Amino acid sequence: MMHFVSERLSMALGSVISSEHALTLTLQYMREREAFGRSINKFQVLRHRVAQLATEIEANKAFVYSLYQRFEQGEYLVKEASMAKLVCTQLADKVATQCLQMYGGYGYMESYPMARFFRDSRLGQIGGGTSEILCEIIAKMVIDDKSYRSKY
Repeated sequence: MMHFVSERLSMALGSVISSEHALTLTLQYMREREAFGRSINKFQVLRHRVAQLATEIEANKAFVYSLYQRFEQGEYLVKEASMAKLVCTQLADKVATQCLQMYGGYGYMESYPMARFFRDSRLGQIGGGTSEILCEIIAKMVIDDKSYRSKY
C-alpha cells in the first residue's frame, strides 16, 4: 500500500498541474478568440466558469501540497492519498471538458493542445487505481474502520 500512496499522490499532483496548464492555455485562447465583436473572455458565463475552475484547482493544490508535507514526515496516508487522487483526477476531467467547450470546435483539432489534454485526462481516473477502487478503499476506512498499517 505504501507504493500506492506515493503513486496516488504523484497522480493527484500531476492532475493539478495539468489542470492549471489547461486553464492557462484556455485563458490565452479566450483573450485571442473573438465572437460578436469582442474577445470571449468578456462573456460572463465563461468568466464564471473560469472562476469556478480556478477555485477548485487552487483548493485541490492546497490539499495535495499538505499531503506531501505529511508524507515527507513519514505519515502513512492510504486514505488521504486515495482521496486526493480521486478528487484531483475527477477535477482534471472536468477542467478538460469545460476548457474544450470554451475552445469550441477548435478543441477537437489536434493542432490545439486541448484535444490531447481532453483525451489524456481520462487516464487519471483509471491508472493507479480506478475511481471506483479508490471509493471502496475510502469507504472501508471511513465506514468500516479498516486500517492499513505500514510495514516499515
